[in-house]
Amino acid sequence: MRTVILMLALLLPSVAIGQFTPTREPIKDHIRATADLPTSQHKRNAAGSDGLGLCVYTSAWHAAIWQSVSDLYGFRDWMKRHPGGSYPEKFEATLNAYCKERGIRCPGYVQHTGGDEEFLALALKTGRMVCVTYCGADGAGRYGNEVIGHMVNLVHLDEATAAILDNNFPGTWLWMSRADFLARWRGIRADGRPFLVRDGRGRGMPIGGGWAIVLLHAPPPPYPDEQPVVFAEQDCPDGRCPLQQPTSTTSGQWLPNANGREWGFWVNGRCVAAAFDDGRVEATNEHGIANGTPISPPAPLPASASRKPPTPADDPFPPGGVMPERLSAATRYWRNGEPCTRDEAHTALSLNDDSERWNLTIVGDPGFVRKTRGDVAALPASVRSKLHVQSYSPSDWQVAQFRLSLGVTLRKPACDRVGANVGTISVAEYSPTRLAELLAADGGPTQKPQPHFEPTPNFEPVPAPRPAEPPRTPAASSGGVIVLAALMALMYLIIRR
Repeated sequence: MRTVILMLALLLPSVAIGQFTPTREPIKDHIRATADLPTSQHKRNAAGSDGLGLCVYTSAWHAAIWQSVSDLYGFRDWMKRHPGGSYPEKFEATLNAYCKERGIRCPGYVQHTGGDEEFLALALKTGRMVCVTYCGADGAGRYGNEVIGHMVNLVHLDEATAAILDNNFPGTWLWMSRADFLARWRGIRADGRPFLVRDGRGRGMPIGGGWAIVLLHAPPPPYPDEQPVVFAEQDCPDGRCPLQQPTSTTSGQWLPNANGREWGFWVNGRCVAAAFDDGRVEATNEHGIANGTPISPPAPLPASASRKPPTPADDPFPPGGVMPERLSAATRYWRNGEPCTRDEAHTALSLNDDSERWNLTIVGDPGFVRKTRGDVAALPASVRSKLHVQSYSPSDWQVAQFRLSLGVTLRKPACDRVGANVGTISVAEYSPTRLAELLAADGGPTQKPQPHFEPTPNFEPVPAPRPAEPPRTPAASSGGVIVLAALMALMYLIIRR
């Protein structure tokens, strides 16, 4: 029954479950997830050699895929040969052992326990994906009232809303209120009571919680303008996306489902088997939906679904993989396994607010990528510190998703995962000189500041004062002379009489 519920949850694009709403797209109510890893890259939880879940390592795998930490792409599969379950000290030990066995340098990362929500907000603001504990109890269709020791990926967090990518339910995003998420991350209910998980003897113990892991590698480039529009919710009648029936499948044919990570085997217009990207094959019900019953493939599997046959370790629904008895709720921070302070984790040790960095992305064959990265490494440190640098092959999913061109692209610092294009140099036109010109364009990281002149004050001219006129005497005035002449004439006439 649990498996049937799981498959139904995967096939329904948007089903409200109280305050917990799964969607088939990384969007809800016009809010798009910050770390919108496409469903083609979602991985299902597996189990270690002892049957315990690998949710911690599957979550780390998602973060590595999002941030292109290629050295960790094999980490989760390596853990299948080792005991499952994890806690901060074990994650550190297993990561170091994996890197030592492969002769690679351990990638930068930070860990935190204690529920510092600003730590999460900062990681997402800088474009990274966060691995977080999550104790379930999120209603019908997911975990019901069950409290589990589990780790998922936090892909969105704002003042009101949160979204997670749960490796037990790949192909969907689960949306909830910020308060509901924080309660399940910290393991503390709204009324202050702890969530209790059952141990092997059936006794309840606090789940602990507030554990988070962040890889420090650069985030992927932002979208060049507006984020892509999602049409699935409005194109699916009543919010339900039907299976795409082929026009002619008389002899049987594997066809990919819309979520990009499952296949259906169609015969005479009916889906009679389902294959998953981890190699499992299951029977289907009358609606063509996988019912959880393992079967042999009716035909050779598609290349992407034939990595290996199912094994007992590949439990399709491991409950979790976090070991609550080893997880402390005390507030602690580590960088690469070394304890550090909160301020060091937030700023001095690379998980600083580097969201103002420019995004330089290289797309091409290995030779072009290697040459261009060498030119970038030769730039002054003051310039490199202003850049997020990523490189991809032309077939990588990031190229299509973030609308990248072959060559070298510079985009402005991301704001809500959008950063306008500054320019692109094609592979044929690339040179170190052109790279320098690109970095100096449009206010770029190496553009010289324009000369700045203080404006001259615009004062109104003050008129010069008029010279003072000498005081006039009555005799000197023309009016007085006329009056005097008139009086003299009048006196002359009187005397003659």
